[in-house]
Amino acid sequence: MVAFADPSWQLPRYLETMEEAGLSEVFLPMLRGEADGRLWRSVPSRRWYSDQRGETPGSQEVVLIHRKRDEALMQLRRQSPTEVRNRL
Repeated sequence: MVAFADPSWQLPRYLETMEEAGLSEVFLPMLRGEADGRLWRSVPSRRWYSDQRGETPGSQEVVLIHRKRDEALMQLRRQSPTEVRNRL
């Protein structure tokens, strides 16, 4: 579970970093058709002064599920297009 102060740019950057680390996001089938296909929830046990500010981006957290990407696919992505063509 992760909360972002500004998910409009922080979430894409976070997901890009996870991809670079060899992890790909997995979506739950039951959330297909929801807003972005991810499970979002209000952050529990927030401090009283945080609640005074109302609904802010940091007041929501998202559950992100990742799994290790296929190593062969990762190696292909690291190679230049010329290297890939030469292997075929």
